[in-house]
Amino acid sequence: MQITFPYKKIREIQYDFIEKIQETLDNKTNLIAHCPTGTGKTAAALSVTLKFAIENKLTIFFITPKHTQHKIAIDTLRLIKEKNSLDFSVVDLIGKRWMCAQPGASDLTTGEFYDYCKDMIKNKQCSYYENIKNKDKLSIETVSTLKVLNNKIMHVEELKEYSKNRVLCPFEVACLMAKKASVIIADYHHILSPSIRESLLEKIN
Repeated sequence: MQITFPYKKIREIQYDFIEKIQETLDNKTNLIAHCPTGTGKTAAALSVTLKFAIENKLTIFFITPKHTQHKIAIDTLRLIKEKNSLDFSVVDLIGKRWMCAQPGASDLTTGEFYDYCKDMIKNKQCSYYENIKNKDKLSIETVSTLKVLNNKIMHVEELKEYSKNRVLCPFEVACLMAKKASVIIADYHHILSPSIRESLLEKIN
C-alpha cells in the first residue's frame, strides 16, 4: 500500500482508517466511517486517496460543512506535496457569493446575489467576469493566472485576492482550475444539492 502521508508517524487509529479506505478503493465500494475529532482523518483520507487519484487520473472531492475545515485540508495537501514531491493541483471552492470580488456582494441574500450577478453579467457590467475571456477564448491575463495558480495550493481567500488583483472573477478562475485539479475542496451543498451539483459538474467538465 503506497500512501503520501504528510507526517513522520502514522497513529494506529489512522492506519486502520487508511487500510479501510484502501480496501474500499480496491473493491470500488463505499465507506461510511465514524471518526471522532482529533483522529487525524483528513491526513489519513487524503494520503491514501491522492496517490490513487493521480495514478488513475481521477478527481477527489473533499467536502466539508465549514470554511475553517477547508484550511485544514489545504494545509495537509501542502505538506503532502512538499514531503513527497508530487505534482498535483488543488482548488478551494466556496459559494459564489462569498467569492465575488464586487464590494458588498457577501452582504446580499442568496436570492439577491443570484439576481445581481445574473444582471451584471447580462449587462456586461462586471469587469471581473468580462476579463476572463477575450471573445470566445480565455484572455491572456486568465491564461497566465491559471499557469501560476495551478502550481500553487492556495486557500480560497488567497485565490480570491490573487484573482481580484488581476481583475478576474475568483469563482470563474476557480472553476477553470477545477477542470484539471486532482483535488477539489468544496462545501457540502456543492455535491449534496442535486441542482447545484449538476450545474457545477457541467461547468467544470
